[in-house]
Amino acid sequence: MDRHEEYRACAETGEDLDFSRTVSCPHCGRPIPHNASFCYFCGEPVRISSRPKWVVWTALALLAVFLAMIIF
Repeated sequence: MDRHEEYRACAETGEDLDFSRTVSCPHCGRPIPHNASFCYFCGEPVRISSRPKWVVWTALALLAVFLAMIIF
């Protein structure tokens, strides 16, 4: 059993997935359920962030400013 099959066996079951909404796999581009943790076609792990990228970058920038104020 390769690592993808092991991951599939323990990660999720069919009833956990919502097949009514799909997104494209970032690796192969095929449609997968929006809440899947790996692609069923290529077997690659899929990390779909629930937060927009600007929120993450803004939080990191504010943290950097806060740390800079503490250090100096």
